[in-house]
Amino acid sequence: MSELVSEGWLTVEQHLPEIQQEAKKRTAELLGGIALRDVSVNFVTESIEQDNSNPTTLMALTHAAALGDTEAIKSVDNNVATDVAERLFKAGHQTEIFFDYNQATGSLEQNGIALNNISLNTLNHSYFEGVMKQRTESELHNTSVFEELAKTGILEEYNAVVFSHTPEDESVKDEYGFFKDTDTLSIQVLSQITQDKYSLESAFVAGKTTPDGERFDLENVSSVLASHNIEIDKINPERLLQYVVLIPKEDMQLGVASIVEEYDNVSGTFYGQAVERKDYEKYAQECSERDFSEITEKITNQLIAEAHTFKRPMDAVIRLDELSGKYGVKYAVENDDVNEAVFGETAAPLIQTARLHYAQGNVDAANNYTMMAQENEDSSSCPFKKAMNSIEGIDGLDNTEQGNNDSEASGERKMTCPFCKEETKGDPCADSITCTKCSASTKCSQQENERRAQKYKDKKAQEEKITKHNMVVKNERLAKTA
Repeated sequence: MSELVSEGWLTVEQHLPEIQQEAKKRTAELLGGIALRDVSVNFVTESIEQDNSNPTTLMALTHAAALGDTEAIKSVDNNVATDVAERLFKAGHQTEIFFDYNQATGSLEQNGIALNNISLNTLNHSYFEGVMKQRTESELHNTSVFEELAKTGILEEYNAVVFSHTPEDESVKDEYGFFKDTDTLSIQVLSQITQDKYSLESAFVAGKTTPDGERFDLENVSSVLASHNIEIDKINPERLLQYVVLIPKEDMQLGVASIVEEYDNVSGTFYGQAVERKDYEKYAQECSERDFSEITEKITNQLIAEAHTFKRPMDAVIRLDELSGKYGVKYAVENDDVNEAVFGETAAPLIQTARLHYAQGNVDAANNYTMMAQENEDSSSCPFKKAMNSIEGIDGLDNTEQGNNDSEASGERKMTCPFCKEETKGDPCADSITCTKCSASTKCSQQENERRAQKYKDKKAQEEKITKHNMVVKNERLAKTA
């Protein structure tokens, strides 16, 4: 273990290389433990039974919650609460969640579920590629760094801080549903409360003051860090997420709001917004008092009631997206501190009109405009490909394999079996898919499918051996008769 030879702000990468290496090793092991689908492979290998062996996906949690598992109910509720907060407030808000440190496993956990499962499940069940896949792997690495730091006792004196900004590529933002009006920067702070209790604060600050304005988030972060003798790579913006900064606790009396204040000092903003600045401590308290419990409870109850309809992990995620968007609209109508623009160009003016009628006591008119806004809302929380709605949440389905007829929801497609690696055909919308070569099936366990594939490969190898032998014998006979 390296000693912290420098006071002030530090980076794990530069000052604690052993922790950086251990985190990389741990991340590599975690990534090695999941079967990431190649985007060219369109073979669905999950069933409800298989996914329930991983109790950390939202789908599996809703199944367990429907059976009365109290910890699962809490976890579903936590998922919903996070989605709602991040959907409603793209800037000018902060949240705080708490984790237990499991000494036996060395992991940070909430309701018995490890923090790293968030990134692992995203990689395993979402159709991420390119920059988004790299970002998710960086988030997984940061979680590993957090857990390595928790082992050492360093977090008794320092807080760990990471910055996550909206991608630069406009097409990526469109494809994954990022809110482009603010180009939000997320600032996360992990702090130790007791030996086994940790807090993770997240502040959401704007990266620009107007939808068409110039971004300043990277420059602000760079300036803040430079004032504490830390230089970052500004040439490659996507590197920002890879810096884990250690900040002495005495420099963060207000928690994450202390970093937000330094960020705002660079641009003369308030949580990145061109609004009047307030007392940061009081505003942090205001954020903590925002109450989403009414809609969170309704969404949670509905997800659990519909649990039996979720056949793939993304089904539950997509349904949460739908419900959170609709209930979020209602919240926005009744709370004008929510920027209606987060619900899209069509829904935003409808929300404004509903607010006007609501203020005037025209309940029926307000309800009508609210329903119209709900039907037309286009909001987002955690990024994922909205196009997955059109293919019914099938994990890893490559749209290019649908050919030129995108209107066809079903029908046989060419696909590659991930077990025997042979080309086969199947209907991705069918209840099950079976490889025509090795008989691997979505209804079977991975172990059984591997057994079937091996049996097919052994049989194929034996047939090739016999064919080769027969060819040799035939050639020998021809040679004798020549």
